[in-house]
Amino acid sequence: MSEFTQGVSSDGAAILRDGSPLTIEQVITALYRAEAVAKNGHKKLDAFNEINALCWNAKGSGKTEIPVNQVLAILENYCD
Repeated sequence: MSEFTQGVSSDGAAILRDGSPLTIEQVITALYRAEAVAKNGHKKLDAFNEINALCWNAKGSGKTEIPVNQVLAILENYCD
């Protein structure tokens, strides 16, 4: 994983990745990628939580088997 830091260049402030300065375009690209990864991770957690909730019966006293097609339908809801 890259390390992002800040520094000073002849033009002013600079954002560095692993010690090398980034252009504005590279910074924006990195921010969009981070946002997409975070959004995707949140969707996976939501899908897991929904499937996990179905596995436990209403009283929470034990696990219940659920059909594979029901799991697949839940996962499709969270896919882009």
